[in-house]
Amino acid sequence: MRRFTRLVVVVAIWCLGVLPVLGQHRLRIMAANTSSGPHQSYPEDGPGEQIFRAFKPEVVLIQEFNLDEGNSDNDLRAWVDRVFGSDYHVCREATGGQSSIPNGIISRWPITECGEWEDPFMSNRDFAYARIDLPGEADLWAVSVHLKASSGNDNRTRRTNEARALAEAIRQHPVPAQDYLVIGGDFNAQNRSEPFLQQLSSQVVIAAPFPQDAGNDGDTNCNRNKPYDWVLADPDLESLETAVEAADGSFPRGFVFDPSRYSQSEHDAHFAPVRRFDCGASNPDAFRNFQHMAVIRDFLLPGDGPETLWTVSQPREIDFGLRDASDAPLTDSSLSFVVHEQEIAEEAGAGSIATETNEAHASLSTIQLTSASIEGEHKDEFQLASPSAGPISDGQVLTVTWTPASNDGQVRSAQLVLQSDSQPSVLRIDLRGETMDDSPVPMGEPLDASGLTIEQSGGRVELELPQDTQLAPGTIVVIGRKSSREEFEAFWGPLPSQAVYFNGHELAGGDGFPIINGSERFRLVGRDGQPLSDFLPSDSTPARHTYQRRSTADPAFDRLPNPRSSATPGRYDGQRTGTGTLLVSEFSDAPGSGNWIFEFIELLYDTP
Repeated sequence: MRRFTRLVVVVAIWCLGVLPVLGQHRLRIMAANTSSGPHQSYPEDGPGEQIFRAFKPEVVLIQEFNLDEGNSDNDLRAWVDRVFGSDYHVCREATGGQSSIPNGIISRWPITECGEWEDPFMSNRDFAYARIDLPGEADLWAVSVHLKASSGNDNRTRRTNEARALAEAIRQHPVPAQDYLVIGGDFNAQNRSEPFLQQLSSQVVIAAPFPQDAGNDGDTNCNRNKPYDWVLADPDLESLETAVEAADGSFPRGFVFDPSRYSQSEHDAHFAPVRRFDCGASNPDAFRNFQHMAVIRDFLLPGDGPETLWTVSQPREIDFGLRDASDAPLTDSSLSFVVHEQEIAEEAGAGSIATETNEAHASLSTIQLTSASIEGEHKDEFQLASPSAGPISDGQVLTVTWTPASNDGQVRSAQLVLQSDSQPSVLRIDLRGETMDDSPVPMGEPLDASGLTIEQSGGRVELELPQDTQLAPGTIVVIGRKSSREEFEAFWGPLPSQAVYFNGHELAGGDGFPIINGSERFRLVGRDGQPLSDFLPSDSTPARHTYQRRSTADPAFDRLPNPRSSATPGRYDGQRTGTGTLLVSEFSDAPGSGNWIFEFIELLYDTP
């Protein structure tokens, strides 16, 4: 059976940039021409989405704001809900017709005015602007721009004319003196002294030092040799800038995020769910043509007097799931901890926290929990058992439970997110668990699978297993349609180390193998050309599903929707009956634009 080992669950506060003091609110603004794929759009689970989830900006100035699967207003609202949350607001210039790559603004706070100003020098986008109702007295006027690309005098002149038109539009639609202004996005600047910058200098501050990455590089294009993307603030907002804290670095003038500068383990620790990649066309389709780095700047907005902060105490080491069979199932597969209130004393100065005393706590009001949610890659395995809603006072006990899947030593992680109307900061608590497979090692003889053929119904597409394919007892073989093992694992998650992986394109040529477009069935054929089974499954197989065999003794397959959450390549959770044969155990589509290269079929050597 599977044993779930003793775990230490890490409980940690995520300070996103800075810990607010004296009632201040963090304002994180991101310039994001982070579209990818072949359509200048944001494919599902592409790099743009991953970067938004990792940095959780309050305001995004976004370019090429198209969605891959439906681009209507309803589709846009659903996308924002999924990527940012239902409490975020969105403004996008009109799409369709000539506006083929629109600009937009996404905001944590309400957008009270949304519009666009004409860019008379571009035919496929304008200047998008939004008025954002920030906490406090001042509003933020955010402008998302995408200037003319490429070098040369003609293009440089067009950028200058565009900036002049934008500056005039702002003068005609003046920002109130008490409000803030930010202009950001893809300026396509070839250097930091282009003439167009002078046209904007009357509205925003343009002065070194500029945002940089971990290697002190401020360039933002794919080749990292030109400063395409900017976040420019007016003097009032500029004076409130604070450092961006990212991984182990502090970036006082803003941060340029280059995913290639970090290993996957560093991404997992600091920038989840970003998957490491290099920009350029050599990546899988969802990552192809990713050409711009995100630019992030943080600001601290003034607040009204002292605030309450949350901390947690009393984390404890617990077991989740099952121990050895002799120990019986655990009834306490949960983590409990205590929430405390702390008051920042005004007289102590910024950054000082008053000593926790009964007197100090007596003056604090109860925190009203307005939302509690689990986020992260494995969010469905963790649950906030109590409280589900209602007031949280000092000393409140919160309980989180975990229902892990068998994952052969792979770390599972999620975050508990608590928000309150009285709490400008967000409490994020890391939840981590890891399981280990203590199942007995399958017994039996190795299988020589050399020259066996997997045949696909319909067009008789087939793949022959290579010579010297020797399978140990219990081995699972995974064949990805047209991706390397590294690319496949970046999409589906790590395969068990003992799984055998083949690139279907390398073995079958053409568009690879398998080809999952709907109505596919599969069978194995022996080296003598005789079928070893009927085509399976026996019923229909629509696209956009995962098909998993229930038992090695039963040809029936379960049809499961949402392959990204239901597919389990390299792992067989059905009943093994010891048939002594190699058989098809799973196959799956891979929904999303360009993700067809990750379609797969799985074979299991069911050792007697």
